[in-house]
Amino acid sequence: MVVAGAGIFACSFVLLALLKDMVGRGRAFARSVIFFPVIIPGIVLSIVWGFMFQADGLVNEVLHTIGVTDPPAWLAAENRFGVILLGIVWFGAGFYATILLAGADQIPPYLYEDCALAGANMWQRFRYVTLPLSWDIISVCAVLWTINALKTFEFILAIAGSSSGLPDPGTWTIALYTYASVLNPAGVPSYGLGAASSLVMLALIGVLVVLIRRIMRRESIELS
Repeated sequence: MVVAGAGIFACSFVLLALLKDMVGRGRAFARSVIFFPVIIPGIVLSIVWGFMFQADGLVNEVLHTIGVTDPPAWLAAENRFGVILLGIVWFGAGFYATILLAGADQIPPYLYEDCALAGANMWQRFRYVTLPLSWDIISVCAVLWTINALKTFEFILAIAGSSSGLPDPGTWTIALYTYASVLNPAGVPSYGLGAASSLVMLALIGVLVVLIRRIMRRESIELS
């Protein structure tokens, strides 16, 4: 939730700053490209991502072309969680960047015109105009990400699991823990433990959502 969330929002803010001022057909095309992973089922994305990081996958082929002869075993137990986090950042950044771009499109253009007259660069326009006026949208995105992070399931199961077993417990989310408690193919189902973990997840989501909304509460900005 924390590490992947930081990566997702960092990438989303960069995309927001870069695409906000884009005009013409390239604007719609760029937004379609970054949103494309969202319309693909998560299980398909996880399979593609796993193939890319196999020993003979695309990532190692690229590394070989630039002179890296002994790349790490990406899908080994010690590296698997990092690969999963990168994948979650990859297909999550486009979704939240699209929401932020939609919110930023509602900012009055004359504010950016004033910035241009004052000689503000792209970073200053983002820092003093786009970010403050998009704060409510960012707060909503933070809540959505918190919920999605705690219920992440199929991406981890497809990459780290196998046809005969569950992923290593080091990669589990609460959703995977609940699944393992009830539907573990190698053990006796524990419906009570699964129900308890589901209630814990529900309570944790409720607490975190309230906490995030309080932390990110700001005075509303009125434009005259």
